[in-house]
Amino acid sequence: MSFDEITEILKNDSEFINEMIDEVKYFDYVNFIDESIVSFNKGESLISFDQFIKLKNSKKQKDLNADSLYEKFLSMKENSPEDLKEAAHWCKSAADKGHIEAMYQYGCLLDEGKGVDVNKEEATMYYKNAAKNEHVESMYKYALMLKKGEGIEENVKESAIYFKKAADKDHIESMYNYAFLVLDEDKLKSYQYFKKAADKGHIDSMYQTGLILSGSPNNLDRMMTVKYFRMAAQKGHIESMYQAAKILIKSNNSLLIKEATNYFKTAADNGHIESMYETALILFIDENPSNKKNALKYLKMAADQGHVNSMAIYGDCLNRGVGIEMDQKEAVKYFKMASEKGNVNCTYNYALCLYHGWGIDIDYREAAKLFKISLEGGQFEAANNYAAMLLNGQGVPENKKEALKYYKIAADNGIVDSMFSYAYMMNQGIGTEVNLEEAIKYFKKAADLGQLDAMRNYAQCLYKGEGVT
Repeated sequence: MSFDEITEILKNDSEFINEMIDEVKYFDYVNFIDESIVSFNKGESLISFDQFIKLKNSKKQKDLNADSLYEKFLSMKENSPEDLKEAAHWCKSAADKGHIEAMYQYGCLLDEGKGVDVNKEEATMYYKNAAKNEHVESMYKYALMLKKGEGIEENVKESAIYFKKAADKDHIESMYNYAFLVLDEDKLKSYQYFKKAADKGHIDSMYQTGLILSGSPNNLDRMMTVKYFRMAAQKGHIESMYQAAKILIKSNNSLLIKEATNYFKTAADNGHIESMYETALILFIDENPSNKKNALKYLKMAADQGHVNSMAIYGDCLNRGVGIEMDQKEAVKYFKMASEKGNVNCTYNYALCLYHGWGIDIDYREAAKLFKISLEGGQFEAANNYAAMLLNGQGVPENKKEALKYYKIAADNGIVDSMFSYAYMMNQGIGTEVNLEEAIKYFKKAADLGQLDAMRNYAQCLYKGEGVT
């Protein structure tokens, strides 16, 4: 008896159906066998029910078109993690049948590891296929993969092509990315795409548009610069608050200055270090003692986050007790921090602390070394200190000739006490032969700038006729 004959007998045997197997599953099985192209010849093993279910689902899947498969994906993707795995299966099936949105969605699933294992290479392939079919979001995603070199070899040039394609179809993030990629080679084109994205509400593009315009000397462009920085600032963009404030603070308009002050403070309170420094400077100008206290608070905040000028001013306030209780030990800490970051004035101040023992043990050798370093950085007061140490052999071997040289360097760079010291050494022949003409010349320079010892010595030279022709 053939399998078909057995089936015909059994499906009419109600007792068999009710007592032996589930009726619904049985008829499901029978209907499948009736319609299936699979044959079961004599001598072959019958398939198991699990095998049957797989075959049935496979057949049903073949009968579903891409749209139906994608609908199944959409109906399941927001459900449980287990459902998401099945949803991913339907999404892939739809994508492989040419459904463009499904290609994009399956690329996202692979990219993010949702319902499937992360596979950047395969994700890139699906994004690319959808992009070739004019799917805008896929153009953007594929361009990102090319830009980052994820799932595909990095190719910035190809990335720019796809960003531009998407940008020209009004994809805002692509406008921004494309503008960035062409910024160095074509600033005008970059500006056009940044501006287009900015005008559509893209905050970072507002900021970039402002930055490009800020380089123009044109007054109209300056007004536009403020406009775009303001637009971004009003949407909470911190750097734009700072940039807008830098322009507005230079205004003669009290309302604009107030706006700038508010922007600086808001940015500072949101962690913007340069704005902390600017806020501190504004508060220092105010005569209100409580504002000076707040100024020091902002200076310390900025200094503790590595802002060198803030370290210098805060250290100086601590060293002299300006607006805060004097604490020279703490001042030394900030001078040293700023010195190590290359601030020449703080190197000089740190050297002074070491020389005088302010907040730290005296160390003439280190002080001399730091005076010379700060001089090499253009701090000419340090030349006066270094010359004195050479003259007296403090921290360095005594060398009067070298001392004279450094006094002259300081004198010729406006250091009044060095003018007197240089003149005195020339007058007395210390480290050199006596040169009264040179001496009276420098005595007069220092005297004209109010140096009392120089006035007295200049007067004596005039009285005795020394160095006077």
